[in-house]
Amino acid sequence: MATTKYSDNTGIIYPMRLSTARKAAAGTEPSGAITGFFEVKVSRSSKGFGLKPRGVKLSRPVAPAATDKIYYSFLPLRSETDASDPKYAKGATVAIGGVNWLVTGLVNESIR
Repeated sequence: MATTKYSDNTGIIYPMRLSTARKAAAGTEPSGAITGFFEVKVSRSSKGFGLKPRGVKLSRPVAPAATDKIYYSFLPLRSETDASDPKYAKGATVAIGGVNWLVTGLVNESIR
């Protein structure tokens, strides 16, 4: 896991941990010092408390068309400008660790 920075919608910069492959694909790292008091959590659950980062929903088929098995994932986008970048638009392809994923939607930042 590698530590990186995440800028929320108000400009506060928080620490966030991502795998090295996801860090490389997660857009532009915000410049400036960390000013947030807690770490951004990237998890599957939406029931936890804290800041849930903005990002993109991803999918990729992993089996022959007859079985239609699909894997799903989430990639946080570290700065607000990355959310409007065409390389993260619906239908685009994002490579994470040498594996191509299809962008299926955008997830907005939320605080719980």
